[in-house]
Amino acid sequence: MKYIVVTGGVMSGIGKGIVSASIGSLLKHSGYRVEIIKCDPYIQMDAGTMSPYEHGECFVTHDGGEVDLDFGHYERFLDQQVMFANSITTGQIYQSVITKERKGEYLGQTVQVIPHIVDEVILRIKNVGDKLAAQNGDKAVVVIEIWGTVGDIEGPHFFEAVRQLDTSLDDTVQFVHVAPLVRHSYNGEVKTKPLQHSIQKLREIGIIPDYVVTRTPSDVSDIPTDKISKLCGIPANHCIHCPDRSTIYQVPVDFEVQWFDQQIQEAFGRSYMPPKFEEWKQRVDMLLDPKKEINICIAGKYTELDECYLSVIEATIHAGVHFDAKVDIYRLDTVAVQEQGEQYIADFFNTHDIKGLIVPGWFGERGLEGMITVAKYCREHKVPYLGICLGLQVAVIEYARHILWYTDANSAEFDPSSSHLVIDLMVSQQWVEQKWGTMRLGHYEAILDPSSKVARIYSKSKITERHRHRFEVSEDFHKALSDIGNLKLSWCSPDRKLVEFVEYTSHPYFVATQAHPEFESAFLDPHPLFREFVRVSLWWSTMTKQSLRDKVTSTDKSVDKENEVVNNTSSPKTHIDPKKTNIIEQNERRRQLHTTPWDQQHAWSTHNNASKNTISNTTQTKKKSSTYYEQQIKHRQHKQKKHKSTPESQRSFQQKLASSVVVWPPGSMVFKSDT
Repeated sequence: MKYIVVTGGVMSGIGKGIVSASIGSLLKHSGYRVEIIKCDPYIQMDAGTMSPYEHGECFVTHDGGEVDLDFGHYERFLDQQVMFANSITTGQIYQSVITKERKGEYLGQTVQVIPHIVDEVILRIKNVGDKLAAQNGDKAVVVIEIWGTVGDIEGPHFFEAVRQLDTSLDDTVQFVHVAPLVRHSYNGEVKTKPLQHSIQKLREIGIIPDYVVTRTPSDVSDIPTDKISKLCGIPANHCIHCPDRSTIYQVPVDFEVQWFDQQIQEAFGRSYMPPKFEEWKQRVDMLLDPKKEINICIAGKYTELDECYLSVIEATIHAGVHFDAKVDIYRLDTVAVQEQGEQYIADFFNTHDIKGLIVPGWFGERGLEGMITVAKYCREHKVPYLGICLGLQVAVIEYARHILWYTDANSAEFDPSSSHLVIDLMVSQQWVEQKWGTMRLGHYEAILDPSSKVARIYSKSKITERHRHRFEVSEDFHKALSDIGNLKLSWCSPDRKLVEFVEYTSHPYFVATQAHPEFESAFLDPHPLFREFVRVSLWWSTMTKQSLRDKVTSTDKSVDKENEVVNNTSSPKTHIDPKKTNIIEQNERRRQLHTTPWDQQHAWSTHNNASKNTISNTTQTKKKSSTYYEQQIKHRQHKQKKHKSTPESQRSFQQKLASSVVVWPPGSMVFKSDT
């Protein structure tokens, strides 16, 4: 069995996870079967109960493990699932050893760190390696990343385990040490002393690195490679340079240029197989020199740190590369929205030229009302919206409050006293007291409505997504939510009790899911929901740029022609001048007249007075038009003045328009009104 152990020195956060993922990606593209293990020294059983401010996001594996965010890098670089068994924590090790001791499995021995704790670590590493080797033979490689830095008080048992692994006659182990180089600010001289001390500490515990990966803020032409080679006892070509890059996906390319993968393969006694990296390099080039650019907003409460929403950001970037577009991420603090209101959103969107918005998942009441306001703004202004986990629950609460007029609608998580708990605790969770590992975790199937946008996006009727939640759309409100208006539950778990997706049928892209699709996205394989979200946002950006948003209901253009517009039209940044707010407002009013007929009619039937005010205001600034939909709207206005609409008249109007086929957005979504 072949192992590659990645360690770090001097300081944490130096990039061991990216180095491990890059090595794994190179080997996989060379024909090897790769697994990556991470050893974390914290006492927790997993990362599920850690604060995002301390540990970043919690990544969820396919089989339901809550693990460190580095596992997201592993999956995105390898484009394969990494299981919970690949996450080894000190808490797991000690719990297992103590459980065995209580069962009498050590037969009266004195249980100690060496050998019992170390043996348990080796056992778990070998379990992953042996399973991989049994399926793939000599082409199986396990990469092991050890958290933290050499010399930390928390990690000696992990370092001792990999040292003993190296002494096994059956295994081949190569050690890669990652450490920074320091440049003096006053004279620009590059210093290697921190790296030397780090390697010296590694040698003290019996590990001699085979490769040293030097981390620098930028390309450094005067790195003393010969000095590092002599002081660290490695060949000069085993000193691999890894400068900061504008994208982490360039790191494997840098490694290949320095023949890092060839040296590893030859050290394993195999002839060199170059990686099939053409598509990867093409996408990196597209990422570095995109033809289009678009600004996307993430609305949440953890806006200070990118790592809190790392997988969402990366999944959006993957989708942007698919369309040769650079995605610039802006973070909207929903706590500020909650304090300052909807005008704060409008100002933020105008200032940063936002063309799409994502509400990601998390827990806690802080910033919730701000998220609801954001969902309302996107629904009313036709801004592309992607809701993830809590983002779905927020969308349902907003719809219940402002369309169904359940003014106190809320979630049992935030306001259990509400008379309209449209979001409630799942039945399976009602008697759960233990927090760790008890949520609805891992992959679950979902059945899609064949007539829904979501089914067209996936091109499937049954899909599998990862989950991490306790609360769901209450089954008591399924009928009320789907019977009124244009919110579509599209749809559910196989037992038809849990809502997995909701969407607005008359919106360019308003889709929300209870799942976490960001965990399934990879650099070479963007997730369908993110891909369609970015595609529509690019289209919406193009329409805004050309002042053509008032023509979104045109039906005389073919799907292929609209796809060509989306794929070929560049979309550079366009900053809106705050002084032209009146013009923007007028364009918004024009756009509102061109919503789909069933959406406009729903506005008449559910909030009659508000609709009258809106339509009367728009008609003051709108010139006469001969389009079919404007005539229908004006005709409806005239009828409302004469008599109040009745359910019978509404149904009659819907039947007249039931055969209307509307392409919205152009390129993929062709759908009929669902009454």
